[in-house]
Amino acid sequence: MSRPQGLLWLPLLFTPVCVMLNSNVLLWLTALAIKFTLIDSQAQYPVVNTNYGKIRGLR
Repeated sequence: MSRPQGLLWLPLLFTPVCVMLNSNVLLWLTALAIKFTLIDSQAQYPVVNTNYGKIRGLR
C-alpha cells in the first residue's frame, strides 16, 4: 500500500475552533502593537527643576 503524501496536519489548522483562536490571537497582537505604538509616540515634555521639586511642561 502506498502512504498518502502531503501535509496531513494542515486540515487541523482550518477547523472552526482553530480559525477562531488564530483570529483572536491576531487581533490581540495587533491591539498590543497599536498600544505600544501610541505609548511611544506620546509627546515628552521637558522636566524643569525648581525649588519646589520637578515640574513637567513647557518653559
